[in-house]
Amino acid sequence: MIFFLNRWLRCNRRNNRHKTPRHGSISKIALASNTIPSETSKLLVSGDVYGRHIVNPYDQMNGNGGCTMDSVMDMYPLHQSHISSANYNALPVPVSILPSSGGAIGGHSLSHLAIPISELSAHIDKLKMNNNALFSQEYESIETGQHFTWENSSRPINKMKNRYANVVAYDHSRVILSTIDNIEDSDYINANYIDGYEKTKAYIATQGPLPETFADFWRMVWEENTITIVMLTKLEERSRIKCNQYWPIRGSSYYGHIQVTLLDTLELAHYTIRTFRLQHRNGGKIREIRHLQYTAWPDHGVPDHPTPFLMFLKRVKTLNRPDAGPIISHCRLKIYSFFVIKKFFFFLNYSLW
Repeated sequence: MIFFLNRWLRCNRRNNRHKTPRHGSISKIALASNTIPSETSKLLVSGDVYGRHIVNPYDQMNGNGGCTMDSVMDMYPLHQSHISSANYNALPVPVSILPSSGGAIGGHSLSHLAIPISELSAHIDKLKMNNNALFSQEYESIETGQHFTWENSSRPINKMKNRYANVVAYDHSRVILSTIDNIEDSDYINANYIDGYEKTKAYIATQGPLPETFADFWRMVWEENTITIVMLTKLEERSRIKCNQYWPIRGSSYYGHIQVTLLDTLELAHYTIRTFRLQHRNGGKIREIRHLQYTAWPDHGVPDHPTPFLMFLKRVKTLNRPDAGPIISHCRLKIYSFFVIKKFFFFLNYSLW
């Protein structure tokens, strides 16, 4: 995240040497009172000069209920024994959130001090000293202990459904599909619910579907009444397959009992919108869904500027009806999808919409 901010700030300096400083940070940074908001910051901040409340992902991830966050800087763990924070003033921000869908085995709470935007560049330079020594220390300070079980992902029959052995579906919040003909573990898919601010199970984070799980993926879309799919990876990059294409190139294809028909494709500069029609083999209601694929985020790196991605997420929000099922988000690994939902969607939903 700091790397993302650093690259954006460098770009800003080159393009806006004689303009009022602009800021497009997605982290919880205190904005100076004399700073004029840019178009990007208007997407992120509304009303309060310090921004609106942001959910503490660690508290919600660990199943805690409402909490009071001690500061507005917990976008990334900042180990106070490694980095001096004497020059930064904490900004108390009360936060009320929905409890997580499921219990936790353990938990911890993190609270850190805000970094004023005027001091961010100096802070980043400090972290980069001595061959990025403090960056490395920050990374090493992140707690790696597991707080949830993943017994279903570890079952032998389900291991082949996981793209990577170490990217699992936690038991307490996993999506449970309907059982097919009493087949053992036919209810498993590597996907987890994520709560929103105003709605439980508002999102689903999943891995890029495998050929063996195409039918399970579309069955999940159907059973969850999802009308919006967010794809955060390209199919191919640097001549390497990043995600298998799980939709028809043209016309219709069956994936298990679900018929998927491609109706329309709209290719834009940074993302592509596809419209699909879904129908169950047994008949019933025909559904129309949107598939939004962001194509400008490199697999090894970050975008040069956050605004296109924020506008993409705004488009996602606009197309998804309030009464619809969870927004399903996936990348290649599932991890980035979790991050996007936890940080970008939560921040934008709470701050702007």
